[in-house]
Amino acid sequence: MPSRPWLPNRTRANVAIASIALFAASSIAAAIVTGFTLAHFGEIEDTATLDSVWTVVTFTSVGAYVACGITFLFWFRRAYGNAYATGLRGAHTVGWAVGAWFVPFLNLVRPAQIAGEMWRHAGPARVGAPGLIGIWWTSYLVHHFADNIGSRLIDDADSAALGLKFLLASDLAALLGLGLAFLMVQRLTAAHEGMHLGDQAEVFA
Repeated sequence: MPSRPWLPNRTRANVAIASIALFAASSIAAAIVTGFTLAHFGEIEDTATLDSVWTVVTFTSVGAYVACGITFLFWFRRAYGNAYATGLRGAHTVGWAVGAWFVPFLNLVRPAQIAGEMWRHAGPARVGAPGLIGIWWTSYLVHHFADNIGSRLIDDADSAALGLKFLLASDLAALLGLGLAFLMVQRLTAAHEGMHLGDQAEVFA
């Protein structure tokens, strides 16, 4: 693949980090409501108030998730382009940094492969141990699968309690994944900036 120009990614990183924090806050709220409902399952008399709280938390979480997804993908694509600009010769085109998230089944592995390419290219001295990407991606998958299962189970009165447990697990997995996503955005952005400045120093030396 031909070399790409390096483009500033700090603003996109800051916006993505702010969205990650917003989604984390909504996930904490969701975990609290889910945990309360589970702890008092079958005992709550004022179900109308609880339903209203669930509605607010659900809409807030969906909005935060969408905002987080959009801003993260804007950052992710540019980060992959900057990895190429600083010497990466990866297995995928830069367009896959966004497209891979929307292709069924491929989206279970390809985004993690792209993130792993960038992480290895930056090197442990700049970004830390490679295991972070694997844990981040596992948390992401657990969050989505547990949320999907829990949302289906909670509609049936006989399995609602089990559904709440899955939803709580989903919220906790989301919080872990969001914390690691914060580190990934922060470290890769700084690494690419440092690598770019190093390349410029060599050119003008």
